Amino acid sequence: MKKLVDRGGGTVISLVKNLNGPKPLLHGQFNHVRKSANAVSSFSRQNRATTNQNTGCGHVMDELTNNSPAYSHVTGRRPFSSTSSAAQTLDENNTELKLSYACFERGQKDASKKSPILIHHNLCGRKENLSKIGKQLFHLTRRNILLPDARNHGNSPESQAMSHKLMSGDIIKLLTGLKVKKTSFMGLGIGGRIGMYTALVRPDLVDRLVVVSSSPVNTEKRLREWESLIQSLYVVRTLANAAGHDLSTNTDLLRSQEFRLEANTALTPILESNTDRALFLNNLGKFKASAIHANPDLWKFPVLENCIFKRPVLFLTGEKDRAGCINDDDIRRIRFHFPDSHFVKIPNAGFYPHVDSQDEFLEVVTSFLEADLETLHGNISDSTLSN
Repeated sequence: MKKLVDRGGGTVISLVKNLNGPKPLLHGQFNHVRKSANAVSSFSRQNRATTNQNTGCGHVMDELTNNSPAYSHVTGRRPFSSTSSAAQTLDENNTELKLSYACFERGQKDASKKSPILIHHNLCGRKENLSKIGKQLFHLTRRNILLPDARNHGNSPESQAMSHKLMSGDIIKLLTGLKVKKTSFMGLGIGGRIGMYTALVRPDLVDRLVVVSSSPVNTEKRLREWESLIQSLYVVRTLANAAGHDLSTNTDLLRSQEFRLEANTALTPILESNTDRALFLNNLGKFKASAIHANPDLWKFPVLENCIFKRPVLFLTGEKDRAGCINDDDIRRIRFHFPDSHFVKIPNAGFYPHVDSQDEFLEVVTSFLEADLETLHGNISDSTLSN
């Protein structure tokens, strides 16, 4: 039996090993991804049917523990807390923070010998948004999975200081504390940028990198996307003020269904995608909006002129994500820092391809992470996946 363990907030979700699921997808060519999409879809249906059938204890992964006192055998279920003890202290010195995280763990005999996969959420997101895809990668790759909350998000500590450097430092501190020597890093949006920054400044910690709906190129489209986010935060604050609530002291209103319905109507002209808007509304009250607003340069990827990451990197975008479009000039600039880069665009998907086209997303990511280098360079082509 397996566990999703929240370190810092306190929930334990029981999982059941999928004994009849497909073997890890090692050699799938990205431009023919649909040939195994049915297998992934079958796995997804079967996995949903087996989740939460059992409770009890599970083994904590030896790959990450290394006798670390932060890990011990799980002995039961704790009540979920929306704020960890670490989050009660604010960082005023621009130092790294101790992040809250969750993990899917296997016993030593049952786990892959490959590095664990760290999955980082987007701005205004949280680890729970990616727990489903984390669970599926946990089964498909047999690797341990680590899902952190970034500073000012979820159950992690709050700080008015936010930057790529600081947020990457938080991840490095987390990996160091868990004695993780190397990880496969997958990040969505700014999570992908935190992964890129970490890979460039600490390449010894990252063996492969998956960047979803992001790139290191600062484009006008990304600036407009940031401006839409700031405008969305302003709309939410204005609606709350009109209802007589000060969000700086009380965020209870954000969990009201009536308020979210009103906010959904007001945000429709700004966040046109139903998926984008639904996830934004679902996460209200789970991130510190004032810290995001106070750091206007957060949308920019910093200049790291002399840094190069030579290991494989996958840039994965959705066909409908207009801000995520990567052109030939972008590719040349990206390969200056990431020479072993591969680019895949998933049809009928937007900013959240793991939501819009889950099976294709799983096939692409699993193939990239699991293939050996020779197979990787022989099979991966820069392409849009065929229908």
